Amino acid sequence: MREFMVNGSTSKESVTILQELKDGYNVKITRYRDDWKTEREEYMPKQLLETCLRTNYLVEKPLTA
Repeated sequence: MREFMVNGSTSKESVTILQELKDGYNVKITRYRDDWKTEREEYMPKQLLETCLRTNYLVEKPLTA
């Protein structure tokens, strides 16, 4: 499972790929606030993910052992 952090966000936000599809991904978007977090699942086209990575809007989180 690949996880990405949102660059430049005022709060901690992450995007996790749940499933790869033919033309995109099912992702989970998580937002952390002071005392709560929200999660939602959405579809993200491959082209949008590639653009977010290329522009450094999303940065892949390193794998931890």
